[in-house]
Amino acid sequence: MAQTSYPSTSYPSAPLDPPVRDNPAPSPDAPFELGLVMAGAVSAGAYTAGVCDFLIEALDAWHHAQNDHPDTTPPHKVTLRVITGASAGGINAALWAAALPYAFPPVRWGDQDRAPATGNPFFYAWVNALDLASFLSLTDLGAGPLASVLNTSPLDEIAYAALRLPEAFPQKDRPFVDPSLAIYLTLTNLRGIPYWSGMTGNRNGGYGMQMHRDYQRFVTQTHKDADRHRDDCALPFPVSQHPAAWSVLAETALACSAFPVAFRARRLVRPFDDYAYRTAVQYDLNDALYAVVPPFFDTKESAYSFWAVDGGAMDNEPLELARQHLSGMFGANPRGGMQALRATVLVDPFPEMDTPDPAPESLSLGQTLSGLISAWKYQARFHPDDIGLARAETVYSRFMISPSRHETETSHGMHLASSMLSGFGGFLDRSLRVHDYMLGRRNAQRFLTHHLTLPEDHPLFARWSPAMKDQHRRVQARPDFPPQLPIIPVVPAAAAENILPPWPQITAPTPDLVAGVMKRLNAVYFKVLDDKKVPKLQQLYLGPLRRAAMASMETKLLTLIQDARKESGL
Repeated sequence: MAQTSYPSTSYPSAPLDPPVRDNPAPSPDAPFELGLVMAGAVSAGAYTAGVCDFLIEALDAWHHAQNDHPDTTPPHKVTLRVITGASAGGINAALWAAALPYAFPPVRWGDQDRAPATGNPFFYAWVNALDLASFLSLTDLGAGPLASVLNTSPLDEIAYAALRLPEAFPQKDRPFVDPSLAIYLTLTNLRGIPYWSGMTGNRNGGYGMQMHRDYQRFVTQTHKDADRHRDDCALPFPVSQHPAAWSVLAETALACSAFPVAFRARRLVRPFDDYAYRTAVQYDLNDALYAVVPPFFDTKESAYSFWAVDGGAMDNEPLELARQHLSGMFGANPRGGMQALRATVLVDPFPEMDTPDPAPESLSLGQTLSGLISAWKYQARFHPDDIGLARAETVYSRFMISPSRHETETSHGMHLASSMLSGFGGFLDRSLRVHDYMLGRRNAQRFLTHHLTLPEDHPLFARWSPAMKDQHRRVQARPDFPPQLPIIPVVPAAAAENILPPWPQITAPTPDLVAGVMKRLNAVYFKVLDDKKVPKLQQLYLGPLRRAAMASMETKLLTLIQDARKESGL
């Protein structure tokens, strides 16, 4: 593998020739390109999964209608070119990769306890398979050091089962999926990737940096060889016959969603050459671009290994990865209503934020640590330019789907049932995840008909008949905005309204939930003492302190969950 010694001069010396895609004039013959971006969501990944389920159903229905009813079906094309995901969004991105070649059934309201629910990989992974009791089991506390507060062994089983699940169904051709579809999963690389920038005046000849925001890119077997990157990880089908390749996707997805401390970090191994593609950029005085690539130092390692945790810790809304893939690294996607050729669609279950508390007069050590964790979490979500463009009414290259439940009186103003307890609430009861999944389907349907649109005079719709336009036209509330037509039409086969499910109720009593958590925490405490080789006599002395701390924690946790349930009507 290519490795370099520690550099002592400016590095490298040649200007970068960046890849930039052309932006031709929009045409009814060229497909409109989409990039799907899925943000971190903890247990609210069930909402994103519901969005994904309906998007695939709507696209399938439109494709079938184009073949079966060409005279009445909008004839233009849409191509899904890239999917990016962070944390829970990464899990859903991996499910897209495995599910796209197969005709698995959608899960509508009323199907949640019927046969379709057992075969849909999105519903299986996010609703049926998740179980708080499995996270609290003690089966992982044997030999070896403690790796996480929760038992993550069930996640391995869920991941591998979900990737294989679609194979039970017939193969399906989906022309809306680009043969060059790429899937990016974000990672927080704990080891770090070294970068070196040449600078004069420094005794070492430059400035060294560490990059911890990482990602892995995957492509399916249908990917065009001409479009491959040197760091691509290929995913041949079927999954069951290529376990080695798909295990890389499974482990990367689990690393991408490994919420720090709660879930265990994952060790990944990659060729050093993968990172020769990871160019950073610097400018010279003439504004020429220069590539800066990772100069891996002399090492006896044959490959680059590192531990990784939740990708959302560094990049929770990987919009830039999707944008760069659509436009080329330094290109731009036209934004105007008549010029747009491609767009990103962000699915974010938590676009809002809590109102910041007033600054206290003094700050304890514990409050400082808590504040730092909160600051780190919100900073990873701070993309004002990207979110601003997605919300702007005059920008047609970025769109966003977020939870919207119109009947909020019962839910005390909440939209997602899983949003309580900082997004961990969905792990408490299956009914919460069922609700959020169905809300995702409902929101996705309304998003396609009301928001993912272009002006009626856009060239993409040049071959629409007047009857098609009359059927799908959306008249803007603002008189200065032109009438709109949908980029993905919802045809009759997918047009039945997705029912808004009733606000759920947690069936398990709160004391029982807390008792299960405390049993796990108590076992974790003794595991830490064993790992640290704390003598039994010292453990005996620590006993009263432990019992007092555990009792206090149990009381606080009980109060926290009870208050959260009361505030949200759960």
